[in-house]
Amino acid sequence: MRKLFERMNSNLAARAFRAAQEDVEAAQSKMRVSLILANVFSALVLCTPLLVAAASAGLLWVSHGTVLGWILAAMLMGLAWVLVPRRPRNTEPTYGRDDLPELFELLDQVCGNLDAPQIDGVHFMTDMNAYLFEYRPLFGKMRNILGIGLAYWYTLDPAERLALIAHEVGHMVNRDPGRSLVIG
Repeated sequence: MRKLFERMNSNLAARAFRAAQEDVEAAQSKMRVSLILANVFSALVLCTPLLVAAASAGLLWVSHGTVLGWILAAMLMGLAWVLVPRRPRNTEPTYGRDDLPELFELLDQVCGNLDAPQIDGVHFMTDMNAYLFEYRPLFGKMRNILGIGLAYWYTLDPAERLALIAHEVGHMVNRDPGRSLVIG
């Protein structure tokens, strides 16, 4: 009887695994279309400052240097400057490997198990949240910063803390669209 149940469980598990694989493949094909559309829309939004600056230059060309033309062109250039996306900066106090060796040992284990790049720093905050922040300083290498809300961290047991870290590192592994250069 036991072997019968084991065989039934094995068959059910195999069917569930196949169904899950089919669901993932179907979702990935749908996601590709939406990801392409998101990239196109993001590229159009990112082109807006260039288009406004070009409109300013065109206005100067058409107005032949009239005072009103210069004023409107200056206003359009100011708008273009405001619309230019700013580079992300790391303004929070960042703790490194020397400051938190035990936490970084855990982070390295999680990153190693998930084949992810290492975490370079940790932010602590008061929010009930966590995040993974990737930024490149001007003329520097890419850095991965994990943000942990201390109020959130202390409500979790050790297994949940591990799951939280794995979740945040999973964003890096899965190459979430929000982390891409254009959409981000």
